[in-house]
This record gives sequence, C-alpha cells and structure tokens, in this order.
Amino acid sequence: MNTLKKHINNAYFKLDATTRTSAIVKLRELMLK
Repeated sequence: MNTLKKHINNAYFKLDATTRTSAIVKLRELMLK
C-alpha cells in the first residue's frame, strides 16, 4: 500500500496538485493542449 501511495504522491507533485480533484483538472488541461 505504501508503494501505491508513493506513486500517487509523485504524480501529484509532478502535476503541482494537492488533491485528487486538482490533479484530474490539471491532467485534463494538459490533455487538451
């Protein structure tokens, strides 16, 4: 479980996101560009 949490936190960091919702919003913005 810790490995999964680490991967998720790394993804949030790369997206400059603090929550799952903000990560989704940022991903959608990146995909539209």
